[in-house]
Amino acid sequence: MKYIGIFTVLIMILLQGCQPRGPSVTFGEVVDKQHRPASSSVMLMPVITSTGTTTVTNMIPMVIYHPEQFRIVIYGQADNGEFQNQRFFVNQNIYEAVAIGDTFEYDSDMASINPPREQRRRATAEERRQIDEN
Repeated sequence: MKYIGIFTVLIMILLQGCQPRGPSVTFGEVVDKQHRPASSSVMLMPVITSTGTTTVTNMIPMVIYHPEQFRIVIYGQADNGEFQNQRFFVNQNIYEAVAIGDTFEYDSDMASINPPREQRRRATAEERRQIDEN
């Protein structure tokens, strides 16, 4: 019974770190703006197959799509009282409406601290031919 109590306390301590955190700076002056257009890249992923006696490694091309990013950086006072930079990923309308030197206040509906997610998929036969030609 004693071990169950200790185990429960340890699990609770570990799960405490799993809570999602918001930005530490939520209000400040826009000090930088960056736009990265959408792009694609190719990565060769090793796929290992084994028959029990032999092992074969095949390199499979994977197409990675990097979505368009609109990023702004604000400088303001953090939760701990220190002044620091915080980056936000916003949509194109907000990016165009905000200028360097403007004040920006974080709202979870219009900005995120996480970049847009990449999408990966296996290359098609046509894409593999283009990769081989280059």
